[in-house]
Amino acid sequence: MIHVNLDEIVDAIESIEDEETAYLDPQTGKIQYTGSDDENMDERSDDWIALPDKYERGDYHNMELFIEQVEDGEAGDWLENAIRGKGAFRRFRAAADKFHLLQDWYDFEALQHKKLAIAWCEENGIIYDSTASGEQDEDEEDSYDDDFDEEYDEEEEQAEAEPVRVPYHTVMVSENNVSNVLYVYDNFRKEVLGEKSDLDQSEDELHAMLEDGLELTAVSDRGRFIALSVVEKSRENLELKALYVMKDVRRNGAGALLLKKAEAEAEEEGLQCILHINPKNTSGLAFFAHMGWLQSPLLELVKAV
Repeated sequence: MIHVNLDEIVDAIESIEDEETAYLDPQTGKIQYTGSDDENMDERSDDWIALPDKYERGDYHNMELFIEQVEDGEAGDWLENAIRGKGAFRRFRAAADKFHLLQDWYDFEALQHKKLAIAWCEENGIIYDSTASGEQDEDEEDSYDDDFDEEYDEEEEQAEAEPVRVPYHTVMVSENNVSNVLYVYDNFRKEVLGEKSDLDQSEDELHAMLEDGLELTAVSDRGRFIALSVVEKSRENLELKALYVMKDVRRNGAGALLLKKAEAEAEEEGLQCILHINPKNTSGLAFFAHMGWLQSPLLELVKAV
């Protein structure tokens, strides 16, 4: 699997210019740049993965998003007028400076670029390390349960601060990143279904589920996929076919994150959430009961073999 430093991806996204494309070389982990008039364009490998370009970076849209969260009505009007017509970026920065919002804008823009870099990594199955300070939306749930120690520790204060961990994210699984969830699914087959570990078989089944239109969602811990849910929709139901969290990260909120996503999706589409679970799976039954799921009164009969 490819490992990158997230800050390098952010830097590449921020520095890209017109008619220029940045790529990640998966063999070396280095960023490569090419332009329309680049003499070395032919040397680009088919394995290189294109980073978001200047238009995907969404500079203008980011300004619109920033304006939406400005509380000062007069400042918002000035900024709104500034982005109309030619020279929008220059006028926007001048208006932000006038109302002492320039640093707020730079912080907002940096966060948007970081979100874009994270999404790009996760969509392409790339594990990332982040050394930047972790920021998150007010409505974004942090799935880490960190203890807070109020006692001042001088040695700890002097020690170099550890990087702030990025909160867990849910990521749609596609053909681009399916390899990152392979070990999660293989462990699910072994632990839950009682089958032997077989990566080739697991890979075939994952591809088959994607081809059949099932919705696969993973939980990402900085690009490492640690949990998986498999959902199948019908006209009336959203059936949870599988939900599995790797053993070393259980009780950290990954399973709840996947379940809440499925529940929200079902509510939005007016579907009933259902799942079938082995009654011997006592830990699974306890988890779903804790999350508010009720056992159906219907009794399912299975023909003895």
